[in-house]
Amino acid sequence: MNCIKIFIFVCCFNFLANTGYSQETKKKVYFLVDTINISKNNRIAEIKDGYYEIMYIFYCRCLPPTYKDLIFSFIVSKEKRVVVDKTPPFNYMSWKELLEITSNPYLFKKNYELYITEVLPKNKYRTNKVDLGGYSITQ
Repeated sequence: MNCIKIFIFVCCFNFLANTGYSQETKKKVYFLVDTINISKNNRIAEIKDGYYEIMYIFYCRCLPPTYKDLIFSFIVSKEKRVVVDKTPPFNYMSWKELLEITSNPYLFKKNYELYITEVLPKNKYRTNKVDLGGYSITQ
């Protein structure tokens, strides 16, 4: 009888340790998008600036399982978005690295927080935390 109680206690403890109490922190990753200094013919990305959301669309047909364009977006809040004069000192990932971590959308959403720094006119920069997939408010 005691063995059954101990077994049930161990199972419950193991379940709680693996679900309810695990504190996973997502890895912050950064990517630089420049549509100002790259000619229109050579761009792989477009920034759609809507009233409610901003979308970063990468024309690659690379997002499984349907192989649609890679889209990141964020909802525009009432807070003033910070614009800086210098390139923020983040460790930016390459296009290849971005494609690798987004190859499994579920694992990407579970393990990473992506921040996109966009180049603005007059050598200004703005960094935004984005989500994988569009909200489709503006499309």
